[in-house]
Amino acid sequence: MDLTKSQIRYLIAIYRLTVDDNGVSSAKIAQELRISRPSVSRMLEELCRREVIQKAKYGAVFLTPLGREVGSICHYRMIRLTEELEKTLLLTPDIASKAALAATCEMLWNLEGNQSQNDATFK
Repeated sequence: MDLTKSQIRYLIAIYRLTVDDNGVSSAKIAQELRISRPSVSRMLEELCRREVIQKAKYGAVFLTPLGREVGSICHYRMIRLTEELEKTLLLTPDIASKAALAATCEMLWNLEGNQSQNDATFK
């Protein structure tokens, strides 16, 4: 599945907010990511097209089975990296979490085959 770094970031946030399988509002996602609600709304439309979430108009957001699977993998990798950053670099939990999120999005995006596109633009 070819996701952008931003889409991976949203998917991780939605996964974290819907661990109990309850839906989450776009307002809660905006608050979690510290992003405007209109930006969240646009991204949710794109994630719906990619079939990783389902959303009723003005309703709660739910992960599809595919979204839950991808979100789970991304979240797990982020948590493991957070733990390692705290332990090895003695970072605070907040800083380690932010760094792990950025690194996870970058790594997963590059694993999707986007690295060759990056290399081509820097040659």
